[in-house]
Amino acid sequence: MLWPRLIYTPRHDKHVSLQTKTRIANALIFPVILYGCETWTRSIAMEKKIDASEMWIWRRMLRVSWTEKRTNESILRAIGRARGDLSLRQRAAKQKMMFFGHVMRADGMEKDMMMDCGEGRRKRGRTRKRKMEEVHTMSGMSLEELRDSTEDRDLWRTLT
Repeated sequence: MLWPRLIYTPRHDKHVSLQTKTRIANALIFPVILYGCETWTRSIAMEKKIDASEMWIWRRMLRVSWTEKRTNESILRAIGRARGDLSLRQRAAKQKMMFFGHVMRADGMEKDMMMDCGEGRRKRGRTRKRKMEEVHTMSGMSLEELRDSTEDRDLWRTLT
């Protein structure tokens, strides 16, 4: 994941409006951060990093110092993000579910690999989180329900 410190945010120019800055962030910065999020197996630590990078960008745009005691909610209110807007973490989850539906509708090796549970034994220690387990927890559906709902594209769009 590319950290937002490597990306220029137009915070030094005081003549650029906040609306323009947010449009630049939504069009150029956030897609770079979320590149390849369809293949990530998200963990709690990764979700915290995604949230922290999003808030870092918003605070830089508003020129809010990290020493100021402002809550994330006040920053989001100052940006003007409505309740209907998605956070970066929600966008990543939506993209992941949309990609899952795309793969399930197609016939190919990707679908076979995703549906295959794998044979044999795992290594010792905590079991790794699998992609299908994450899709099951995000959707709350069984494998048969997922197969049926991904076949109908309009239904799958409403679910994601």
